[in-house]
Amino acid sequence: MKDNENKVTIALHAIEPRSIDIPVPKEEVDRKGFVSFGKGNTYPDFLFDCYSECSILQSIINGLTDYICGSGMTDETKANMVVNKNGEQLLDIVKKCTSDYVIFGAFSLQIIRNLKGEIKELYWIDTRRVRLDEDDEKVYYRKKWEKYGDKARVYDRWNKDVGFENCIYYFKRPASRGIYGLPMWSSVTKDVMTSIEISKFHLSSILNNFAPSAIVNFNNGVPSKEEQKDIERKLNEKFSGSENAARMMLVFNDNKEQAVTTERLTEDNFDQKYQALSKSVKENIFVAFRAQPQLFGTDPDRTGFNSQEYSESFQLFKKTVVAPIQSEIERAFKAIDPTYEFTLNEFAITFGGSEKEGEMV
Repeated sequence: MKDNENKVTIALHAIEPRSIDIPVPKEEVDRKGFVSFGKGNTYPDFLFDCYSECSILQSIINGLTDYICGSGMTDETKANMVVNKNGEQLLDIVKKCTSDYVIFGAFSLQIIRNLKGEIKELYWIDTRRVRLDEDDEKVYYRKKWEKYGDKARVYDRWNKDVGFENCIYYFKRPASRGIYGLPMWSSVTKDVMTSIEISKFHLSSILNNFAPSAIVNFNNGVPSKEEQKDIERKLNEKFSGSENAARMMLVFNDNKEQAVTTERLTEDNFDQKYQALSKSVKENIFVAFRAQPQLFGTDPDRTGFNSQEYSESFQLFKKTVVAPIQSEIERAFKAIDPTYEFTLNEFAITFGGSEKEGEMV
């Protein structure tokens, strides 16, 4: 009996799962003196990208910013005080700082004094561009930290006991333990990224007419181990990921005998899986902010609007999240100079044509 005559060689390979390098807020002292923030020194840019691309996160951050300072200050004269040569008013600067505080867990200001040591100008600085030294003495500013073409500008860091002519004030969340601040939603960056990828997947599915996945059979022999790995790599690079959802493959062959055949697979209830995943991700993001979806107009499961329930939810959210952040923002500006001492108004919403300051009615 000839065992070797009827042997059939079969090679089965699964495309390796696609992985992604999740940015982490790692701090390391750079040889140039500043403390780098994240891989490639770009963690703040990653946070801003999350804010820009995730509709749920952006809705919460924008809404929370409005809740914090949308009603202005108790002293309108103080709110309208012009603080720099660009004509910006104090309230304008406070709103920008509040937005950064919610996105990054920190904000930055440039303080310019006159010869008498009095504050002459106050400018908001994009926190993405700011890096600090390990000793809290210097601040480094660069427009693009991922590119080292331009040299960083070095400023003195604000010190209440020293009247620097030109310095940078950096304020971070009290809960932050490192050199840099972290936002209250830093624990759900994976959920935010998942939400972004879900949106990309659905868009790609629509653009590709919801074409189902397929098995590709190469019928022209079993290649060598090296060739198999090369094919796997190319297939993974070309067709893996949310942006290549269910794309069909075009194959060009020399002749019919060496054709590549395909077999379609069922979608295995992808729609239900993505719906459940999307719901879970959304819940996790709102948990990070200790908020209810109805407070930000993102609760499609509800068919009606209950003013009483909304009022109770908002009162709790205002006491546990909004008011503490207002207090931190007020304290931060007061620390710079008594001139900037102010009180942010409590946010009020009108129901049924009546309104009370700081009270849902």
